[in-house]
Amino acid sequence: MQTTHAGMRMDLDWLDTITMDYNLWYVGDKPIYRLAKNNRIMLEQLPELQKQFPVDVHSQFGMPVFMDAAKRDYRLAPDSIGRSGASDGGPFGARARLKD
Repeated sequence: MQTTHAGMRMDLDWLDTITMDYNLWYVGDKPIYRLAKNNRIMLEQLPELQKQFPVDVHSQFGMPVFMDAAKRDYRLAPDSIGRSGASDGGPFGARARLKD
């Protein structure tokens, strides 16, 4: 699986004005956020950042498992970490199209 150079890139450091939570992040060894002035936040730095800004407090971090990505079937597989991370305990993503 390929990722961009950062999970989320913001030209301004505006973490104090947004709400980010209940996300499923996979960035490998790349920064989770890239903020203004080339400030890169790696996953291991997230707990320190969360002391100042309540971002991604309930989010999950890891590689999602898809049904068959090679055939572009990006539904979450039964053993994917994304199956129970939404705010209501359900799966991440568009659930109307999600089938078991």
